[in-house]
Amino acid sequence: MVKELPIKAYESVKDMLLKPEVKAQLTMGLPKMLSLDHFIRTTLTVLRLNPALLECTRASLLGAIIGAAQLGLEFEPSLGQAYIVPFKNRAGGYTDAVLIPGYRGYLTLARRSGEVESVSCEAVHVKDFFEIEYGSNAHIKHVPKIDEDDRGAFKGAYIIYKFKSGGEYFSYMTGGEIEKIKERSKASASGPWQTDYVEMAKKTVVRRSIKYVPVSIEMQRAASLEDRFYGGESQGLENLLPFEPAELESPGTVFERLISQKKYDRKDLNNFLVETARGNNMTVDELKAIGEKDFDNFWESFKAYAGVTEDPGKQYVEPTPEEPPPETEEPPPPEELMPGSEKPTSKGIVKESVPPLLKKTKLPEHPPEREKSKPTPTPKANGGLKKDKVICPNIGAAVDSESCEQYCKHFKGCPEFDQGGEG
Repeated sequence: MVKELPIKAYESVKDMLLKPEVKAQLTMGLPKMLSLDHFIRTTLTVLRLNPALLECTRASLLGAIIGAAQLGLEFEPSLGQAYIVPFKNRAGGYTDAVLIPGYRGYLTLARRSGEVESVSCEAVHVKDFFEIEYGSNAHIKHVPKIDEDDRGAFKGAYIIYKFKSGGEYFSYMTGGEIEKIKERSKASASGPWQTDYVEMAKKTVVRRSIKYVPVSIEMQRAASLEDRFYGGESQGLENLLPFEPAELESPGTVFERLISQKKYDRKDLNNFLVETARGNNMTVDELKAIGEKDFDNFWESFKAYAGVTEDPGKQYVEPTPEEPPPETEEPPPPEELMPGSEKPTSKGIVKESVPPLLKKTKLPEHPPEREKSKPTPTPKANGGLKKDKVICPNIGAAVDSESCEQYCKHFKGCPEFDQGGEG
């Protein structure tokens, strides 16, 4: 994923939630007692408190938020109804947002079924008085040890449903039974099983009871979403989006996701992007867009440029810190170029009418030796002389205004050049 500054990423998610079509989708599932403004406000608070969520794909993040709204659960931490959890997809090189209902969320959904009068779930500790009996005299008696700070080790948990028809259902799970469930979970070594064990134990008891009592459709859906995640399947919440998931991606996000799966040197990649973009009169973002559509061709071109050799079975997950692109000399602009004719680039000959990477231009086997250029002052600092160089904000390379005037399509209004300077 492309890592944005937290404030920038937060504002982009906030704008996404305030889109009319998204607000309409959220409103469809919220219960009458929960206002849309309150739901959005508490959701944004959670995102501010957990910046890791801002690194999730926008489609999965918005899908999880809409999914919670359709279940009628909110992310208010004190309520414990539902959580958004960032989950690293190491094979894909990106982070997904996952919707995980809390045990209090399950109880809330149980009460909305229309048949449940009350439901409660409690933990039992070794110093509590606890008695359970099944059969014709079925009952549970639990007296917590409240006159001491320490109730002892966790022993088990139970749930009791009382129905409007007058009936009752209860179920108890021992600590050993709960531990076996935990061991089967792929999230047992981290997350809430480590930080909130008792809460997770209660939820285990609640989830097992679902098959034995009349519950709401929303409660069944919540359990299904959690089962799919722990079973290694997609929750499919992207299907709730009111538009295509690709429309939510920041520029370059897909490219970064694809390149993160490869083994390479970030400096070589920066050099390749800058030189190829300059040689074909495009921005680096435009070049990345071409790479997203035909990544195999892009990768082969880059390998030829940088001499990259991939080790079988290895993936590049954590790239080295990015360095500023080198300040290289700008090639002279083409003169009297006829439409459809060929023009030279820093990496070969490319037809104007054909994108360079799609043409599969053969590139040198190794990158050429590059001289270290000295930093140069900006035109504004030197009275606006045209021959002085400045770092172009579009391609990240050192250029002069004379070259820009002749062939840069972004020249007009470029903030880096003082149009009223000398020369």
